[in-house]
Amino acid sequence: METLVLVLLPLLFSMLLIGVFRSKIRSNIIAISMTFISFSISLFFLISRFYEQESYNWFNIHTYTFSISLSGNGLSLIMATFVSLISLIVLIFSGFYIRNGKQERYYFEMSLFIFSMLGLVLSSSLLLFYIFWELISLSSYLLINFWYKSNKATISARKVFFFTRIGDISLLVAISVLFLLFGTFNIQYIVNNI
Repeated sequence: METLVLVLLPLLFSMLLIGVFRSKIRSNIIAISMTFISFSISLFFLISRFYEQESYNWFNIHTYTFSISLSGNGLSLIMATFVSLISLIVLIFSGFYIRNGKQERYYFEMSLFIFSMLGLVLSSSLLLFYIFWELISLSSYLLINFWYKSNKATISARKVFFFTRIGDISLLVAISVLFLLFGTFNIQYIVNNI
């Protein structure tokens, strides 16, 4: 198994467990422990100066191969450690406030958000970056609309969803222009050739 995926796997496992078993398990313990594991792995990679780039072929169109790649350089590992640490703190303290029957939903949505943020900071492909960006938009909408019975929360979630669509379309246009100019989605290649 590739190593950078280890940072993302605990949160994927957390979403799977919470989503499948719902009320049969303590979702807060799973989400907190899996986020702690992601934090520990990120911190270990950062301290040991483990820098790596992993690339996986996704699909081909004619002669171009679309690949998704993760980059474990100094900056991305600092950000992954920071994201997982702040997320861990948020999960621990939100446990004091989320004590009703919606706890599983909240921790599932938070695990999705953390997974998306970690994927965003570790991605070295603009295509993968955009996918994680969209997952962040989705999880933000879900978290803002967590108290969906409240009219204010629903209105706020709709506003956020609308305004993030504008940003998403702009980002997609920018990524398309970069692809047309450089012929690749690889962020490092684009940065080196500007």
